[in-house]
Amino acid sequence: SEMSVRIVAVGPRDTYQVRGTRLIDVDKGKQNIVLTGWIRAQDVTAVNTIESARIADAQLAYQSPGPLGKTKSGLLTRVVGLVWP
Repeated sequence: SEMSVRIVAVGPRDTYQVRGTRLIDVDKGKQNIVLTGWIRAQDVTAVNTIESARIADAQLAYQSPGPLGKTKSGLLTRVVGLVWP
């Protein structure tokens, strides 16, 4: 997958701090993915892309308004869960 980022800070020796966001739909809910990290100018390709392995101090954050990864249980599972430890 690809993600667009912007340069938010300039560091020493042709390094740049980048940040980008992407909104995706997962399980009928919207999640915002935020990517931040540092890149070197020489790692940017001729088509203005960079491999994720070339992003130093990369951080990927998922922001969701509801509980993330919580599945809904069926009736039988809830009943068994009440009597079974």
